[in-house]
Amino acid sequence: MKFRLSNCLQYLILVGIMAGAIGCASIGNPSGGPRDEQPPRFVKGNPAPGSTNVPVNIGRINIDFDEIVNVKDAFSKVTVSPPSAQIPRVSSQGRRVTVNFQDTLASNTTYTINFGSAIEDNNESNPLENFSYTFSTGAATDSLRIAGIVVSAADLEPRQTRLVGVFRIPDEIADSVYKPSATDTLIFSRRFDRVTKTDDRGRFSIEGLAPGRYRIYSIDDTNNDFIYNTPTEEIAYSEEVIVPTSEYATASDTVFNNKTGEIDTILTRPRTIYLPNDIILRSALSKRQQQYIKRYERIDSTRIVVVMGASAGQLPDIRLVGDTLPLYHYGITEKRAENDSITIWLKDKRIIGTDTLRVALTYQRLDSLNQYTSTTDTLRFTTDRKQKQAPRKSAAAAKREEGKKKASSVIKQSTHRPGEDTAETESAILQGTEEKTEEKKSKNKKGKKDAEEDVRPKLLTINWETETQEVNKPLSFETQTPVARIDTSGIRLSQRVDTVWNELLQGATLPLRQDTLNPRKYYIDYKWEAGGEYKVEIDSLAITDIYGLANGKEETPVRVRAENEYGSLLMRLTDWPAGIPAFVELLNSSDRVIESVAVSNGIAYFPYLTAGKYYLRVIHDRNGDGHRDSSDIITGRQAEESYYYPKSINLKRNWNKDETWQVFATPVDAMKPEAILKNKPAANLKGRKINTAKEEEDEEDE
Repeated sequence: MKFRLSNCLQYLILVGIMAGAIGCASIGNPSGGPRDEQPPRFVKGNPAPGSTNVPVNIGRINIDFDEIVNVKDAFSKVTVSPPSAQIPRVSSQGRRVTVNFQDTLASNTTYTINFGSAIEDNNESNPLENFSYTFSTGAATDSLRIAGIVVSAADLEPRQTRLVGVFRIPDEIADSVYKPSATDTLIFSRRFDRVTKTDDRGRFSIEGLAPGRYRIYSIDDTNNDFIYNTPTEEIAYSEEVIVPTSEYATASDTVFNNKTGEIDTILTRPRTIYLPNDIILRSALSKRQQQYIKRYERIDSTRIVVVMGASAGQLPDIRLVGDTLPLYHYGITEKRAENDSITIWLKDKRIIGTDTLRVALTYQRLDSLNQYTSTTDTLRFTTDRKQKQAPRKSAAAAKREEGKKKASSVIKQSTHRPGEDTAETESAILQGTEEKTEEKKSKNKKGKKDAEEDVRPKLLTINWETETQEVNKPLSFETQTPVARIDTSGIRLSQRVDTVWNELLQGATLPLRQDTLNPRKYYIDYKWEAGGEYKVEIDSLAITDIYGLANGKEETPVRVRAENEYGSLLMRLTDWPAGIPAFVELLNSSDRVIESVAVSNGIAYFPYLTAGKYYLRVIHDRNGDGHRDSSDIITGRQAEESYYYPKSINLKRNWNKDETWQVFATPVDAMKPEAILKNKPAANLKGRKINTAKEEEDEEDE
């Protein structure tokens, strides 16, 4: 009996081993459990969070988590508030994050270390979002906080990892003394009292605030000194005095039944709400930019270019050293609207003939107090004049010259060989030389003709902007060099009717105007007929430039886009305040401006649009000049605000859209469509792409 049981046991063991072998041989995915999607969890800290009377010379704090962690981009993501001259060092080892202070802490001060999303687990890089750590070197911990968002004033892009800081207004000082203006020198002279940084959505929260009044700012802080000391850094600020408060409220948590999906229990708990929590800071480069000479060159003997590093209200003063007249007096000036790029086309022959020009350039530069003062730099412009080259030889001439060289080489290198008739050889060489002489005479005649063709006068080039003309826009062309004279009697505009060309305009009736910035660009203003065929004829010598160069005869066809190729868009801004100036910008899928129209009676109308996808934003045009103006911290002027239409507009051919837009119905941080959002959050990118596709699909269905 024992024997039989033993055999059975052995049999069962053998079967188990075979089954295990078969299982190992089968193809399948190993089971490692669900993917870790949870961020690290805080375990403990030394000193403990919320501790008071922490020694000012503590030097280091340790924070432990439940798994191995890494600190990513600590320099840009981690902030210690209040800031100090020496930035603390943040590092990780195993499950511990260590913060080493480089100097002594301030006494009776609440410290907050905001890690942002810098702490991640080691395995899946799950970030611990908005983790902060607070302690105090005094007997109490300040617990108030304020929150908001920082966006670009121009395009509502969230400003990521931007420094946000506050100054506390002393109780005995009026609000106006600490107002963002020329009287407010704090931001230029010392570090903020409390700071934090924005996350990847532009959101911020400043913690550890004591009761009181504050001024709030956001700066780019590229040099990490916690001071706004260069106008090249973007800045945002609130004109309102910030008074942090808190209030108690009741929060409800709903527990659902896992089996039925119905509500099982509603739990209530007390919570603290910190206010204000909806601060909007619109960031922009200050209009008061530091000016400098970015580039200068003399392209050729007739043209010099100066490129400045920032825009300016007026052109810099440019004159030859020792001369009393500006250099603009000796030529034609071409510039950009911002006065940051200037080209001077020289007309004076004496200046053109001078190889080296010494020029004094005077411009406005910001001093240490951010006030404009005149600065003069002496520049040296040189030109390399091309040396006259010998006429290019034709292929036949080059071949004849090569034959002459070979003949000369034969004469020099030939030696008498046994059995060779020297006289016969020399005769053959001489005969070949005579033939080459005849060819040379023929070459001289042809070369003279070629030379005459090479020196024929060049023609002034005229470039037309497009062959397809828009109904509502002028026809434009640009000359190669500035024009000295236009004989409009030599320019004709004609329209084709059936097979006949009817002349429409010529001479004084031709509506020709010059561009205000580019003197080489001209416009023909005409009320075009949709789908019409036109042509512009220009006679020879009708246009002459400042160097005496004239155009040749030419004929340019112009085809106007047909009516059914267009659509139109009428946008009604239903909640825009009456009497407040504004203009609406039509944007493409790259967030670039295509067209701009003023808002009139709450309506923005775009009559001639080609089929495509468009986006819109409206700009609060405070001064009514039709341009978006930037901020100026010195004068206390805010940048003009932009607001986006939250959806795309899909316009089809021969389609007229009439839309309504409640500008202020959508929160500022949710206005800009994600399809054209450049600074997208790092989290949930997949979900955001799906949402974007859904939004575009809904618009198409519309």
